[in-house]
Amino acid sequence: MYLWVTTITRYTEVAWSGAIEVYVYCHQVTISTMPKYIIERQIPNAGGLSAQQLKSISQKSNEVLCKLGTDIQWIHSYVAGDKIYCIYLAPNEELIREHAKLGGFPANSITEIANIIEPFTGK
Repeated sequence: MYLWVTTITRYTEVAWSGAIEVYVYCHQVTISTMPKYIIERQIPNAGGLSAQQLKSISQKSNEVLCKLGTDIQWIHSYVAGDKIYCIYLAPNEELIREHAKLGGFPANSITEIANIIEPFTGK
């Protein structure tokens, strides 16, 4: 289950506790069990982007997310090599593609996450 606590101006991860993730983002409080996706974005020299360039990308993404409403949520992204891997909650792949289109971002691969394993999984 995901609890979204939202404001207009910024995205801040507030807490992680068990099965509940709390985020500050855009519009209103929403509780959801939407599918989670990993999006692969091929961006030449992504790993070499400056903090200012990453901030600009983040700001554009947040702007588009606010326009799309609370049915889509950006959790976080990993920047590595020539790619950015983004984790999103969304009801479907089409909404993620719409976010990419409106933001001018590539979405080279979108895969629904079936499960998550971590060190605790082995206990």
